[in-house]
Amino acid sequence: MYSLPNILHESVPVGEDEKDNVPIRFFGTPKVWKEHFEEFKKETKGFHVNYKELDFKPLIHYDLGEKLKLVDTERAAKVSTSRFFYLLEDLVWLDFALIMYAIDELTKEGFKLLLPPYMLNFNAYKGVTSIQDFEDALYKIENKDLYLIATSEHPIAARFMNEQLEIREFYWKKRFFDEAFVDLANSFDLLIIGGGNYFELWVE
Repeated sequence: MYSLPNILHESVPVGEDEKDNVPIRFFGTPKVWKEHFEEFKKETKGFHVNYKELDFKPLIHYDLGEKLKLVDTERAAKVSTSRFFYLLEDLVWLDFALIMYAIDELTKEGFKLLLPPYMLNFNAYKGVTSIQDFEDALYKIENKDLYLIATSEHPIAARFMNEQLEIREFYWKKRFFDEAFVDLANSFDLLIIGGGNYFELWVE
């Protein structure tokens, strides 16, 4: 049973990577740098998407944070390792403001707040994901049967391990917030500067 994969819907296309993804709909009004306009047109072909053209090249989030002196990745790498960061001043306020905003809005919708444990043992982890496939991306506590969680879905799914529940018990609205720890350098062929080993995750 542990080896059975997720069953995909028949409408999901087969592809080699994210370039084969098929868009279903677009939201909002994207801001498109003029140098990327042709690529944007290809990605939105067949859709009517309102957009705003930018005549300047926008900075990616970590470059903007460094420029505004709201993120310090250099010193974070010195005291830990690469891909970690210090958040500073207004960005810390913004972080917590967004968290509280999300809590307030979801509470109005009837969601109940849940904060999961940040570690799982091997037995719990193997029941919620293919741990052999992702073990290199997980942080294991040395000499302990414990792993730092990579996403909040894992401890939430494992919460009722070895329990039998009535069907009606599955119909509950929860919102989960956690600090997630995953080594993206080993799990994806993608270099992310800053925030690659740690992120905050909301799941409804």
